Amino acid sequence: MVNFTVDEIRVMMDKKRNIRNMSVIAHVDHGKSTLTDSLVSKAGIIASAKAGETRFTDTRKDEQERCITIKSTAISMYFELEDKDMVFITNPDQRDKGEKGFLINLIDSPGHVDFSSEVTAALRVTDGALVVVDCVSGVCVQTETVLRQAIAERIKPVLFMNKMDRALLELQLEQEDLYQTFQRIVENVNVIIATYSDDSGPMGEVRVDPSRGSVGFGSGLHGWAFTLKQFAEMYAEKFKIDVVKLMNRQAQLWGESFFNTNTKKWAKQKDDDNKRSFNLYVLDPIYKVFDAIMNYKKDQVTSLLTKLNIELKGDDKDKDGKALLKVVMRTWLPAGEALLQMIAIHLPSPVVAQKYRMEMLYEGPHDDEAAIGVKNCDPNAPLMMYISKMVPTSDKGRFYAFGRVFSGKVATGMKARIMGPNFVPGKKEDLYEKAIQRTILMMGRYVEAIEDVPSGNICGLVGVDQFLVKTGTITTFKDAHNMRVMKFSVSPVVRVAVEPKNPADLPKLVEGLKRLAKSDPMVQCIIEESGEHIIAGAGELHLEICLKDLEEDHACIPIKKSDPVVSYRETVSEESDQMCLSKSPNKHNRLFMKAVPMPDGLPEDIDKGEVNPRDDFKSRARYLGEKYDYDVTEARKIWCFGPDGTGPNILIDCTKGVQYLNEIKDSVVAGFQWATKEGVLSEENLRGVRFNIYDVTLHADAIHRGGGQIIPTTRRCLYACILTAQPRLMEPVYLCEVQCPEVAVGGIYGVLNRRRGHVFEEMQVAGTPMFVVKAYLPVNESFGFTADLRSNTGGQAFPQCVFDHWQVLPGDPTEPNTRPYNVVQETRKRKGLKEGLPDLTQNIISPLKSIIRHSRELEVLSLGCSEELATYSYILVDLLGRFQSRSLRQLHLASVKDDPNNYLILDLDHTLFQPFHVLQVLSIDYDHVNDNLLDIFTKPSNGGLKRFVIHVHGITKNHPNTSNQAWSLFSQHNPHCELRITLIHSYDAVEVLHSDILRPSMPLTHLKALFCEQVNLQTLNLLSVWYYNTLRSVWWVDSFPGALPVEAVDEEQPDPLVMAAWRCTQLEELVLIGYACYDADLVAIARLRGPKLKRFDVTEEDIINFLEREGYIDLQMEVSQALKRNWQPLSTDKLHDVIHSPLVGDSDEFILPVVLQDQDW
Repeated sequence: MVNFTVDEIRVMMDKKRNIRNMSVIAHVDHGKSTLTDSLVSKAGIIASAKAGETRFTDTRKDEQERCITIKSTAISMYFELEDKDMVFITNPDQRDKGEKGFLINLIDSPGHVDFSSEVTAALRVTDGALVVVDCVSGVCVQTETVLRQAIAERIKPVLFMNKMDRALLELQLEQEDLYQTFQRIVENVNVIIATYSDDSGPMGEVRVDPSRGSVGFGSGLHGWAFTLKQFAEMYAEKFKIDVVKLMNRQAQLWGESFFNTNTKKWAKQKDDDNKRSFNLYVLDPIYKVFDAIMNYKKDQVTSLLTKLNIELKGDDKDKDGKALLKVVMRTWLPAGEALLQMIAIHLPSPVVAQKYRMEMLYEGPHDDEAAIGVKNCDPNAPLMMYISKMVPTSDKGRFYAFGRVFSGKVATGMKARIMGPNFVPGKKEDLYEKAIQRTILMMGRYVEAIEDVPSGNICGLVGVDQFLVKTGTITTFKDAHNMRVMKFSVSPVVRVAVEPKNPADLPKLVEGLKRLAKSDPMVQCIIEESGEHIIAGAGELHLEICLKDLEEDHACIPIKKSDPVVSYRETVSEESDQMCLSKSPNKHNRLFMKAVPMPDGLPEDIDKGEVNPRDDFKSRARYLGEKYDYDVTEARKIWCFGPDGTGPNILIDCTKGVQYLNEIKDSVVAGFQWATKEGVLSEENLRGVRFNIYDVTLHADAIHRGGGQIIPTTRRCLYACILTAQPRLMEPVYLCEVQCPEVAVGGIYGVLNRRRGHVFEEMQVAGTPMFVVKAYLPVNESFGFTADLRSNTGGQAFPQCVFDHWQVLPGDPTEPNTRPYNVVQETRKRKGLKEGLPDLTQNIISPLKSIIRHSRELEVLSLGCSEELATYSYILVDLLGRFQSRSLRQLHLASVKDDPNNYLILDLDHTLFQPFHVLQVLSIDYDHVNDNLLDIFTKPSNGGLKRFVIHVHGITKNHPNTSNQAWSLFSQHNPHCELRITLIHSYDAVEVLHSDILRPSMPLTHLKALFCEQVNLQTLNLLSVWYYNTLRSVWWVDSFPGALPVEAVDEEQPDPLVMAAWRCTQLEELVLIGYACYDADLVAIARLRGPKLKRFDVTEEDIINFLEREGYIDLQMEVSQALKRNWQPLSTDKLHDVIHSPLVGDSDEFILPVVLQDQDW
């Protein structure tokens, strides 16, 4: 018979000091659900005889079949505490005066590591935790994991040592051995608590202590339990001592406290004639009951029952053995009573807990209305509710949004703001304003409708599921920030691909995957670019359950699934061996970066949240400087973490005095997030990489440096950084804990060795024949591990694997036939990516090397239009010098950079050119031109260049400018050499062309400026002064409205090209597009040069004249007469698209033929 009604629970909801929100957490199979039955039974929901067998909170059919909890389940129960127990609740915020009733909102959570995301979801909405430990197995790996999670969420624990019946009946431990087992477990739990919490912290003292009653002992299966408080009460009554006084001396029932029954004296040390008080006063009576009943000593049983005031009823009188033992123990020490006292006395109420939990739960300012409401657990404040998970309803495809009301009140029909995890205050993304359809109370496998729920309580909402994926915040405060997103202790590292058996069912599969993603806090459902549907989970069991749910509940169709595969991470092992430059598609912006591996431990610190984006940047920089030896100034300029804004990679601004840098920050960050989420090797997440931005060159006009230009540029630059920093692959590794008898240990080693695992600890569980072996096992080798282990140990070994860390997979992923290379290729194939790694050389370099080595006499090599080969100039020039130096006459290294975003600046050592004695034509990028290079061609053995072509794509601040003296010597030793300089998209270099690039002694014959966006009039003026006897050709080409627009032309000053036509005796070619000039100047140029001007191109658009059409006809006629041939301006209609607009055409299509002209010899 249920002891309460929904109305009674609703009344209790307002008495927030008498509410306890708690989770039951433990390692798998330590007896959580069985123990929970005792409380459910005490509340009258199930019969007491069925407690321990029903597992009421295992609501799913597969949970009952497998005997493990898969989903966390909530249940609300009402209890009354006796007056004698109420006196132990001394904090006024822990109870309402005069109120004996308590509302316990209990969540039973899974113990298997694969479902630990369910534990995280349960902990977020509770304030206390009942930590259950099997006293035979002791503290296991998952005990530590869930306890660590609880402390991180500021959840206060109490400890319950379960399966005491096994210790007495199976292991038949002596009293002292059992005490030592208990003591060891308490110590282990306290060590974990002390590691992750601080007694001086906001929660106060968190450690558990049997003498204070925060530790329970018992058997969930048999339904009995006790704390030292209950035994103290028994002896207080027996010896007529005030129970509170005795409780103050409670320490005498635990620890190093011994009593001599003969002398009636206490001692602190063990002697032959005294006995430990815990054994004497607590264990002795229990052992006597066990001994009398299990050894069928009927007289003793009758006597004991009389002493214990136990009267057997009905059928119980006929029972004996274990059945009688269960009845006696459950009547004498009912587990429900012991648990209730521990929970009510030692776990915090929402009023107490929210005071210290608010600051780590709420992302916004800690003094705003929402934060204060949460801190005070105020039902009259604005609503703040966190949804921690979705619970499927009986209505297919719909979910209850399960969560905790932290402040305010949530009611059926009220309008609220529903904020997803990606919501940013002030923006509308991931934000909905909708009415709450219904408010419900979760009661295990049932739900009950309830009108409203005030702060401090747990409930479910109907109708919210369509606006949230998994989690979110619900509020009525318009300026509210989100509640902090949950951090899971495991990662979804195991993946499986799914497809419907019948292709027509694909829409059902897609819908089913959406529902599956909602129903599980951690599962990821991904659609690859290849169209493949991927489900990612924590382990084999998690995936098995997810696939079963998908097939039977969510999609309801037969499904084909692939073999499970593992998620990897990409990283780097060295600093980038060169500075990486990437140009934007419009050629106007450049980024210079390098990649550096993070020091060991930093990625883990970021994962744990010890270093995170929300930290104060100064204290974070100080921490990084002290612990990881980072430069504090640089560490202060961390732009972001990634992927997803919190991942273990960082982007650092190492620039100095760059203009407009902050304006592109968002775009660079977006590119960084993209690159770290989809790495260059196989589109897996990056891990442990620090990217440094060293320099940025940006266009002055904001329209030319928008996101469309900067984001892909950043991504390509980051990819180049990774490829030049010895990329490596990382694999996930499980910490595997195996329990087995000693005879089976050898079999464990064999299985682990075959699977690349290694054992790092082996120890015997004290007081038992069991051994615990701990090992690291790569997740990729874990499939079928459990079955393999059991077959090799005769079914005696029980493994538990929990994700522990990432480790570098030995080998180079860029070297064929290595393990990482094969993994990368398999992953790329599975994801539908292009075969082979995106090598910087794009597979051109290898065949070319072969040609250079094996050709008999190579005379011409042109890399002029190959971006990738220009990048590898160093290697190729070195090979040419060794194999082809006696025959090579033409070498074209200059690149048009048709894909400039992958361009890498390399230092091309000048000494590489020494072997070339017959070289006549050299095309080279200005990046490599310096005095040392010029000096090489002044040597008698090298002097003889006929054409020297320099391509300028940009100029860096630290470029070693050439000197006039070096050019003078060069000209003397190469008297017949043409010097051709072409500027391509180099709007920064064109500004300093006259001061930093050109020198008076240069033998300049050809100058071309292509799409540089401005005219440098100082340069044009110098042409006729410095190069009057060498200059033969000038091109100035740009898109309309032109580099020299109409409004920039000065009527008073003659065009500098008129002066060039007058002074430069060799001038024979002028191409002016996007260069405005007067008709009179054009006529003057034609008359000064006459027929010697073999090419004279000017566009209609650029001619400025005052006489309308008649004047135009005169111009054409006069220029034709002067040149002695038919001449007319270029028709605007026939020009290349890029001349009309850089957004329409591809400038490289125009530039490429011009560049190739320079190579035509």
